Amino acid sequence: MERVTDEVARAWELYQASEYARLGAVLPGLLADARLGVDTSGPRTGPVRRDFALACHVAAVYLRKRGETNLAWTAVDQGDVAASGTGDPAVVLTLRRGVAHVQLGAGLAEEAARVTLDAASDLAPGWWRSTPVNLSVYGTLFLNGAVAAARMRDRALTDEMLAKAQEAADLLGADRNEMWTSFGPANVGIHRLATALEFQDVPAALELADPARAFGLPVERRARQRLDVARAYGEAGRTDEAVDQLKRAYRTAPEQMRAHEFARDLARRLRTRTRRRDAQELAVRLGAVR
Repeated sequence: MERVTDEVARAWELYQASEYARLGAVLPGLLADARLGVDTSGPRTGPVRRDFALACHVAAVYLRKRGETNLAWTAVDQGDVAASGTGDPAVVLTLRRGVAHVQLGAGLAEEAARVTLDAASDLAPGWWRSTPVNLSVYGTLFLNGAVAAARMRDRALTDEMLAKAQEAADLLGADRNEMWTSFGPANVGIHRLATALEFQDVPAALELADPARAFGLPVERRARQRLDVARAYGEAGRTDEAVDQLKRAYRTAPEQMRAHEFARDLARRLRTRTRRRDAQELAVRLGAVR
């Protein structure tokens, strides 16, 4: 069991390092080992179900990044079922967030927002305040929910969810990586920028576009922050700055950026606005053009 627990942790480390090729290579074995643990666990099902649920979660977020939505659905559904048998509200909440995350990737923003609200309402009063892990999984749930609400164009619900995440981050007091959430004040700021871009609120996005905000966070978060800063500059017509930030995002996490629709779309648009050779080359590297 300890070996599988270590394998789950390593898989999450690879995801947060945006090392998708290596993660894709280890996931089949991890899922097989974790499933075998569930099937042979006997009366001690909680810990092995936890491992299987978290293995399914990392598989689902990886598959969503790769555009394999159907497989992501399968993984997160199995993880959600396993989580319900752990007796651990933090794991249950984590997999509920995973369900909403996959729904969001499938274009089901309203369903993702509903799952977020329902998951929070099922918690015991004040539970989320009790430990750093609980604060982190609760806050991250609402960050995902805020993006869903923004895609619904529901500004009031977006602000409500961001406020709940901000409260959890303030109580946590610093950026941490409990249960691989990368949660804290910086990640709330990253999502404020992301939701401003969803609303096409360029002045707000520029105000939030601090390239240094994600310093100290895992590679995956740093790269996403730099991508969204580039998007903000691109929307404002600041083409050179947008190219520079997109290049930084690509250097930080090339596999992640090549898999990201927003990065490809931005590179495609930027190359038509400038004669810079590096902008043309970046579009090719990202797979935006041939």
